[in-house]
Amino acid sequence: MSVTQIGFCADTAHLPAGGDDPAELIRRYPDRIRHRHFTDLQLDPLPFLTLGQGVINFPEVLAAVRESADDGWLIVELDACPGDPLEAARITKPYLDQFLSTKVA
Repeated sequence: MSVTQIGFCADTAHLPAGGDDPAELIRRYPDRIRHRHFTDLQLDPLPFLTLGQGVINFPEVLAAVRESADDGWLIVELDACPGDPLEAARITKPYLDQFLSTKVA
């Protein structure tokens, strides 16, 4: 088995936009993940959304991250969310607090 230095960014919006499941890929390639970007989206049409407003199952993605025993940063991206960026941050903070505080079974 060869060791590789090639990693990827587990971006929760870009992966499903390309047809993949972010939780499944995190579980399949835990040693390849270099960054984790939490972004939400709607699939058709394809706008990025405030966390919790789209189709991403963030509790499942977080469970996959925790299973990988990765203690790296989780970066929240609110890129191109419709509306006021400050309001998007106000919506995102309590959503993050809620799902980050859940215990893994």
